[in-house]
Amino acid sequence: MRLRDLFTATLTVFTLVSLSAGYQQCELNPLQVNPGANARFALILSVRQNDGNEECSRVSQTALQSIAAVEWAVNKINRTGLLTGMTLGILGPSRSYTAASILRLLDGVVPPVPVVSSFASLPELRQYYNFVRTIPADSEQVKAIMQLMKHFGWTYIGIIHTNDNYGINGAEALKKAGKEHDICVNIIYRLETTDTFKNSSLRNGLTLRIREIQSRTKNSEILIVYFGMKSVISSLFQPVYLQQMIELRKVKWVMSDFVGTSPDVLTTSLNMQHTAGIFTVSMSSIPVPEVKTYFDEKWATRLIQPQNDPLKRLMNEVQGPKEEWNKDFVMSNIDSVYALVEAVRQAFLNKCQYYSTICDGFDTFLKTNLVDTLRRVNFSYSSLNDTYGPTELINAEHGFSFDDQGDLVRDTGTPLYDINIYDGSSFIKVGNFTNDQLHLDDSLLTVHTAFTSTCSIMCTECTEMPKIPYRYMQGATGSGSSLFLGIFTLHDKNKTDEFQCGSFRNHTVGYDTIGMEAFFHAVQEVRRVTGLNFSAIAFDDCYSLNSASYIVSEFLSGNMQISDGAGGLVDPQRVAVVIGPYSSGVTVPLSFQFMNLKIPVVSYASTSPDLDDRNNFPYFFRTVPSDIDQAAAMIQIIRKFNWHYVGLVYVDNNYGSKGKELLMRYAIEHSICIADPIVVSDSPNEDYYNVLAKMNSKKTSVFLYFGTDTVMRNILQKLDVFRDNFHFMFIASEDNYDILQQFGAVSEGSLVFKIDTITVDKTFNQYLRDRTPQLETGNSWFREFWSYYFGCNPIGGFDKRDFAECSNGQYFNDSSISKFVNDQSVNQIMNAVYASGVALKEVQEKLCIISPPPCENSMERANEMAAIFQDVKLNISQSGSTSQFQVFNNERNGNLGFEILNVQQSGNSYRNVKVGSYRSGSLTMENIESVHFYDQDGRRTQMKSECTRELCSHCSVYNPTTTTMSTATQTKTEKPLEELRTADVILIVLLSVICVFLCISITFVTCYFRKKIKDLRLRMLNNQPKIVYANDGAHHFNTLNLRSEATSNGTIHFQNEERSHGNDSGGVVNEAFLPDNYLHVASSEKASSPRISNPAGYSPLSNNPPVAPEMVKIQTRPTSAIQNRPSQRKPDLPPRDHPQNHKSNNSTSSLDSGNLTPNGYPKMGTGPSVLNGVMTPLSVSGSVSPRGSEVNSSSGQSQVQPRMGTSLQNSAQNSPLRFSPQEYSLQDKGHSPQTPNYTPPNQSPIRTPNFTPPQLSPVSLETFSPPLNSNEQRRTRLVSGASSPDGEGKISQV
Repeated sequence: MRLRDLFTATLTVFTLVSLSAGYQQCELNPLQVNPGANARFALILSVRQNDGNEECSRVSQTALQSIAAVEWAVNKINRTGLLTGMTLGILGPSRSYTAASILRLLDGVVPPVPVVSSFASLPELRQYYNFVRTIPADSEQVKAIMQLMKHFGWTYIGIIHTNDNYGINGAEALKKAGKEHDICVNIIYRLETTDTFKNSSLRNGLTLRIREIQSRTKNSEILIVYFGMKSVISSLFQPVYLQQMIELRKVKWVMSDFVGTSPDVLTTSLNMQHTAGIFTVSMSSIPVPEVKTYFDEKWATRLIQPQNDPLKRLMNEVQGPKEEWNKDFVMSNIDSVYALVEAVRQAFLNKCQYYSTICDGFDTFLKTNLVDTLRRVNFSYSSLNDTYGPTELINAEHGFSFDDQGDLVRDTGTPLYDINIYDGSSFIKVGNFTNDQLHLDDSLLTVHTAFTSTCSIMCTECTEMPKIPYRYMQGATGSGSSLFLGIFTLHDKNKTDEFQCGSFRNHTVGYDTIGMEAFFHAVQEVRRVTGLNFSAIAFDDCYSLNSASYIVSEFLSGNMQISDGAGGLVDPQRVAVVIGPYSSGVTVPLSFQFMNLKIPVVSYASTSPDLDDRNNFPYFFRTVPSDIDQAAAMIQIIRKFNWHYVGLVYVDNNYGSKGKELLMRYAIEHSICIADPIVVSDSPNEDYYNVLAKMNSKKTSVFLYFGTDTVMRNILQKLDVFRDNFHFMFIASEDNYDILQQFGAVSEGSLVFKIDTITVDKTFNQYLRDRTPQLETGNSWFREFWSYYFGCNPIGGFDKRDFAECSNGQYFNDSSISKFVNDQSVNQIMNAVYASGVALKEVQEKLCIISPPPCENSMERANEMAAIFQDVKLNISQSGSTSQFQVFNNERNGNLGFEILNVQQSGNSYRNVKVGSYRSGSLTMENIESVHFYDQDGRRTQMKSECTRELCSHCSVYNPTTTTMSTATQTKTEKPLEELRTADVILIVLLSVICVFLCISITFVTCYFRKKIKDLRLRMLNNQPKIVYANDGAHHFNTLNLRSEATSNGTIHFQNEERSHGNDSGGVVNEAFLPDNYLHVASSEKASSPRISNPAGYSPLSNNPPVAPEMVKIQTRPTSAIQNRPSQRKPDLPPRDHPQNHKSNNSTSSLDSGNLTPNGYPKMGTGPSVLNGVMTPLSVSGSVSPRGSEVNSSSGQSQVQPRMGTSLQNSAQNSPLRFSPQEYSLQDKGHSPQTPNYTPPNQSPIRTPNFTPPQLSPVSLETFSPPLNSNEQRRTRLVSGASSPDGEGKISQV
């Protein structure tokens, strides 16, 4: 075998077809070249095009040119001779997607099969070790296009691409590179690889889309990059379709390398002026005329013996004329063949270095090491002679190699791409891309320098921000640092979606954005001061609680992942302190969340008194005073000028509402009348003319204002329009001093508060001098501010607005810097950062020791951490001396006061003049004459605001004697006053009618109830309870005849006439009462027994009741005199409605009198007893007073005290009340006053033998006054045992 045998190859051509979803083989019949050769490789190309129906269509002449180039190279090499028995590998494929499919099939094959492609440019193919290519990757072509854009300053471009792998990946690579180079890349249209533009809807859609893009560009000029197959763009530029494209004037094109320098794409156009000036990127190639000659000869003889030549057979299938020769890929095809052959040669030298022919084992060695050897190829055609290589490449000393990823590496100084321009008839090379740099011949491009392709307005599709915009600054030494979390208000809230941001807050000339800049600058400085490694991150809450809550939740929960710039992610657990927020309405609810996490919050602007609550906000601090101080200062100013009636306007948020409450409270305390407050929404839809009309109706020119600068600006803007109709003077809360000065023509004379400014940082002014609007990852806030502040678009980027381009070398001037560094809000932010940094250093030294805060110990000892923050002091330099300033007072509020500014005329402008101060609760205004007030015409005047009956009637502080004129000025319109008086008249009439109706109703009700009460008293007097007297002894009672007599002093005396019922002892029956059961309570000897059972067969209505051994002694109500009556006379009793005649009761029950004198006993519950002429209280053992009287349980007995209201006379020693074992009861059956016609049932009278009527004390009616209720009018009975008229034994009332 001979060395020249190495260079024999077999060319196997697989015909593939491109589909929308991939590639399929059209026919599986390989075309073999030199089938007898034994050293073989395969060439895979897309020979046929797709017809759109997944069928093979016409043959591609570009593919035939590639086959001819490979054949020519193989034939060149084969001049050395033949070699048997070797398979070298694969050349191709011509599509990246096909190459990826083949490489996946070959993945894992042992030994590995090398794939050398001269067409597949997809960067992702780098992952396959057995793949190398002799064409640059698409990423290199994208670099060349981006540098072309930047060279001409084209910052807004469109892309049209095909939907194959080549077009899709190329477009995405361009879009990604555009972001890196500040170029907005807008993907306009995606075309199918089979589109021929015969469908008019496709052409119309593309045309409309291009016009839409043009409407956003300056001068309607737009550059479009085409990244796709040559056949598709060729169809678009056909004459019949190009006529419609002529309408798309001012469109410039850049074509990718698949179009390259193919003249047939553009020469078909009838109107060359619309294709002239098109840029193309092509593979840098050295022409090899021999290859073109070889192809031309084949084409010319294609009809001669085509059966023996596969290439001729394919040529015979070509429809249409022969296309222009495309030299772009000729050199890469030749390179692929020589690369593979050079790898075999190197392998031969390594294995058979001492042999001139193939040595033993070479075939196995080659299969095992061919891929490794191929990747190490470093080939130069200068090593060949004209016999074995192309003369042009040899003379040019062309060479190539591969990098570690298998990508082509050209010799130093050898271009990868050429930049061409089509002049209407041919392509002219105007530059190249060599060693990652674009080189252009500007002398050939003068006509293109005037072309612009930039946004005239905001390029919304390219101003993509993160889902949550942010700005992050990494710590000096990487991760693990304490993190400052800043929350600022850079945008207003969105009108329709509170989770999104609204317009930029440029009305404050960027103070909010400058405040954020001050935040990051201060973090950098506090690093230097403390030596600690702090990181910082800032968010925009967009003046919305919903937006702020969402941002904080997403960040702290870890759902929002932010790169720290060092390969890691920002750790939300490293948040050591929060600086902000601005609005109290946002700060209050967010602080609850941070308090639970024990993270200190230091606000630079929130002044709500809600935040003074140390129970709910134990770790909250602020560098500004509380609104409590500001409201008190406002009231003191009103008192200073002796104003008694003022108006009040406040904003409907936490800041305004709390301020209003404080002002109303302090005004009452100081006898100041405030008109009905006017609330203003901070919504953009607020009607501010209506606000002015409401203010005008209050009849005063002096108005307190408690709210934000946003609303104040809107009020003053509307007031400026209607200055002839309205005139007001404001006493405005802090943060409004700049707005009032800007609108001095309508706010002159106003007083406004400004928080004292103490500056701890002296380097911020230099920071601002060096600040430029460079692009930053994550946000464009500073560039946005720059646009509004200077009224121009910063250079670079595509965040354009309706401004001109900013000039180079634009910086803040001294006036702007002075304004920024002296702004109190900016200084408060820096003070908050410095105080927090110094405090955190002490926290680390005392609590964390080793790690930076927050640490576990600082969280557990959060109160100690808060105490460290409260005591922090900062060094300040003033007038060359240094002193310490304690940032927070005892309430953890800012240890500052207020300056009081007066908006005064200064020539043709206005300025804020300091006229006083408020510190430590004291107002200082030494010269009141320094305060200037103005009338509606701008003349100096004295401002008065007094109460009148009409204005101050709603105020509790109004003094009716005040009749002074209400205001210093009268408005020119009287219509609101007339409307107000009409409303007052209507209201007064309505109130009068209501009052008259109420008076009549009250009179009627009073008369009605007085009559009812009178009737009730009469009925009560006519239905007083009646008394029955029971006497001991063996006498029987006769029926009682009752009557009552009233003495001159109103006392009623009772008489009892006895009637004998045949018993000599003279018993009587008292007809005034029905017979009742007695309640027997155990004697003192049997006190332990609660009740005595009822004897069997006993009935209280029986004619023969059992005899009791002991009787109940019942007390009667005492009177002041006792009338002696004959024993046979009845006592005069109060009138009863009972019938006077009752059936006699033949009961023979006897009552044992013991050692007592046989006196009469009144029924139980009627009052004290009279024993032997002496009244004694009732004593019951173990019982409860029927009226709730006090019970004395000494000696086993309970003393029932006389009921309140009874008159006790001749009281004597108490007598015990004894009960017999039998069960008796005494019951007052006198019916209630409500039943005057009550008739008791027929019962037998109680008879007591040998009874002598006692002399009884009359009952005084005084004991029943005042009138008793229905329960008190009843008599109480005690029932002992299981049986009673009421049921169970219990205390019951009748």
